[in-house]
Amino acid sequence: MVEFASGVKGIALNLENENVGIVVFGSDTAIKEGDLVKRTGSIVDVPAGKAMLGRVVDALGVPIDGRGALSDHERRRVEVKAPGIIERKSVHEPMQTGLKAVDSLVPIGRGQRELIIGDRQTGKTAIAIDTILNQKQMNSRATSESETLYCVYVAIGQKRSTVAQLVQILSEANALEYSILVAATASDPAPLQFLAPYSGCAMGEYFRDNGMHALIIYDDLSKQAVAYRQMSLLLRRPPGREAFPGDVFYLHSRLLERAAKRSDQTGAGSLTALPVIETQAGDVSAYIPTNVISITDGQICLETELFYRGIRPAINVGLSVSRVGSAAQLKTMKQVCDYAAHMSSVILDCDGLHAFSPPPTPAPLPEDPLTPPEAPPVPQPVIPQLEVPLIGDTSRIRVLYDRYLFLNFGGDDNLRRMVDMIDVQFIVERHIEAALVDDGYSPNSIIAEYRSIRGLIHSPRGRLMTQTTYNSYLTQIMREGTRESVPYRRVITAIRRLYLSFER
Repeated sequence: MVEFASGVKGIALNLENENVGIVVFGSDTAIKEGDLVKRTGSIVDVPAGKAMLGRVVDALGVPIDGRGALSDHERRRVEVKAPGIIERKSVHEPMQTGLKAVDSLVPIGRGQRELIIGDRQTGKTAIAIDTILNQKQMNSRATSESETLYCVYVAIGQKRSTVAQLVQILSEANALEYSILVAATASDPAPLQFLAPYSGCAMGEYFRDNGMHALIIYDDLSKQAVAYRQMSLLLRRPPGREAFPGDVFYLHSRLLERAAKRSDQTGAGSLTALPVIETQAGDVSAYIPTNVISITDGQICLETELFYRGIRPAINVGLSVSRVGSAAQLKTMKQVCDYAAHMSSVILDCDGLHAFSPPPTPAPLPEDPLTPPEAPPVPQPVIPQLEVPLIGDTSRIRVLYDRYLFLNFGGDDNLRRMVDMIDVQFIVERHIEAALVDDGYSPNSIIAEYRSIRGLIHSPRGRLMTQTTYNSYLTQIMREGTRESVPYRRVITAIRRLYLSFER
């Protein structure tokens, strides 16, 4: 670290034969040509300790909350090596966020690095803040210092008003008593935005190295990468992909590797990291997102479409994963959530199929004397669509088969498993059985009639009917309108109900 004649400090990043490249930690307006620059003989360090709790500091650890200077603290270097393999222990303790969607589908353990990625205004910061607020209840039940979780929030490139609003939220919830805020706002120089994550990590390492637990949130690292790119270009370092310098991967890897779960011999402390990355138009394959995804132990992907549909947090279950968090999840919670995650994936698959299916075209209602009347009153609320005569909607029924039963999922076996999974046959069987009873059939005749009707779903050999076979069979049912052949009204009603269940 160096110091200018005006008192402004900086750090030397480029050492060349004829000049030295220095980035300035502060305003450059007071620096003039010919000023004397001196070495300080020290490496960049920041204050750390419990005295930092409840305070808001800048990237150099200087308080900016107007509550006076810090007291009773130690200083730690911002750049240190990450713990080695022998000093670490596998993640096995849960870190509760208080969000059911996160704790069940993408669980996080103490010492894990879980990325929160998504477009702007999709709820990334909300997940981080809710995690901090949830620790209030968890810490109140802690019986020892080793069970308390301290939080460090690093704001990089955000507006000052946003940071002030965050401080107010934490203060009203009494969450500042176990939190530290490091702010390098958008109006601060790029070197401070570059340094802020390392400063916050050094403050969190104090708790990790002393047998305690800490959570650090980097919001967000994409702005730190932009600040580092600006510094590197001014230092005339050769640019690479998207004009980022060649060591931008090392910029984030050496930071996130410092989050770890220590072994019992070294205190059993932990530092959990929740880095945030902002994407552009949902592009997770960009340079910085792919770098951080490869470094972290999983990611929580947020989607704009889900957010505007009212699903919040807008987590994409298909893209979100926690690679080591399941080891820290409670067994009872894991048993419940495995099925929920599986069904969530099935729902997403059905939504994807719906996007590729053609929209149903409304068909004109035929003037048929056999058109069934409106649905009779039922205890449940009547669905308005059921009040429309049903025979004219056979085209919509065909859409059901096009959408869910005639798509190729890698063979008939996989397709039959999908049919069993969504209980298609079970639903139709119950509707048809009830319909035959209503039509006055005896139990023996029900069995015979059902065997002829179940061709709507399966052929006699147990394989799914083709589109052509189904269309011809349905046409035959509609033409043979006698009660003695097939109770076509009830059959179509059952299929229609099945279709509406998928629509819901």
